[in-house]
Amino acid sequence: MKYFNAIKSGNNEEADAQIMKAQGQSITPDEIYISIFQPSAYEIGQLWKKTSLGLGRNMLPVRLSNVIWANYIHFLNQSNPKIKNWWLGCVDREYHRIGLRMVADLFEQDGWNVLYMVLQFQRKRLPGW
Repeated sequence: MKYFNAIKSGNNEEADAQIMKAQGQSITPDEIYISIFQPSAYEIGQLWKKTSLGLGRNMLPVRLSNVIWANYIHFLNQSNPKIKNWWLGCVDREYHRIGLRMVADLFEQDGWNVLYMVLQFQRKRLPGW
């Protein structure tokens, strides 16, 4: 909850410190995603539902999480050779991309070559659909 409280209040330094603290405790990127980012994203969604924050205040935690996650993945600087391919994108009428981007980053960190496609990709245009 410390991470969520930090992004909710706009304290990106504290939020970043929470992620780096977890990294320092040898928590894997998958565990950091599942135990820190995912519950925080859920809480942000609950705030959106309740509209307890204005639009700008609701977007702040989302944007901070995007930046902090990108910085964290960059920090890992994984040098695995990319030998597997994976395409991903959101299907039509799906607007939640932060989780998909984080999952893509985890796959890249594990050695996959990930093609992150545009939002609103139509299923009928995918091979095999």
